[in-house]
Amino acid sequence: MIAILTILVALPLGLLVRNRLAAHLIYAILFAQVFTFQTATLMMEWVKGSTEAFSADPTKGSFGYLAFTSTIYAGGFGLITLGHWLRNRRRTGTDASNAVHATTSRHSGKSGGTSMELKRRAAIASGAILLALATSAGLAGPAAAETLEHEHFTDSRTDVEEDFCGAGITVQFDFQVEGNFVLHAKGPEGLVYSQEVVHGTATLTNLANGNQITNVFNSAAKDRRVTDNGDGTLTILVAPTGGDKWYDSDGKLVFQDSGGLWTEILVDDGGTPTDPSDDEFISAREVKDPGKDDLTNDNFCDQILSVIG
Repeated sequence: MIAILTILVALPLGLLVRNRLAAHLIYAILFAQVFTFQTATLMMEWVKGSTEAFSADPTKGSFGYLAFTSTIYAGGFGLITLGHWLRNRRRTGTDASNAVHATTSRHSGKSGGTSMELKRRAAIASGAILLALATSAGLAGPAAAETLEHEHFTDSRTDVEEDFCGAGITVQFDFQVEGNFVLHAKGPEGLVYSQEVVHGTATLTNLANGNQITNVFNSAAKDRRVTDNGDGTLTILVAPTGGDKWYDSDGKLVFQDSGGLWTEILVDDGGTPTDPSDDEFISAREVKDPGKDDLTNDNFCDQILSVIG
């Protein structure tokens, strides 16, 4: 009975319950109830003189029974941890994919927004990936300053945009990123801040002729300011430093950007401003670009199409 409980309950708890501590507590309570019931039943059989009282388990005798159930009990926590990891990995990928898709629509003007250079999409997507990773950490922010999480991450996505920049061509977008990020709590409110170092590429391919332009970016970004808006949302000001280089299909450097785009990311804090585990990405907007860019909002489409069109 206990083995069946562990198999049927532990892994689903890890997948369905957001907070790992809560999942562990639920499992411990259920296990204790089943253990008490099964042990009482076996003891009654033993008192009645049944020599096979503990034969329902792989081992016989009270000591073997206790050793076996202890092993099963510990294994259940391992299954919960596995389920929680699978849940967070799936959520991280989904959040990052949605963010890339959303910023892709903004880039091509399909949602009515202005055209954005690929660096802006990469910056926002990177911020959304960082938010997704912070979400998957599932950590409640303490009142005192403290490092909460230190992780290495990788991600890659592929998307296809029809009628790119209104030019009537279909373009494939390939995005790859890797880096390291750190979460820590700051200030009397214990709000969670993040910082990251990111390296990656973003490639646009004209599917009609195979021409490509590849953006190679390296940046170090950190949250300069996290503001609790008091309405269930947080505004996070992300300030990156670094640069971008753009290469055509032959590997020739065609454009170069320096500095980094300061971006404000708006998130729903899920009612817990110091706990990033339930944060949801809402929107992002550019604040300022202190660097010098060969590509701007005004010339981006013309410049990119001059290479891949």
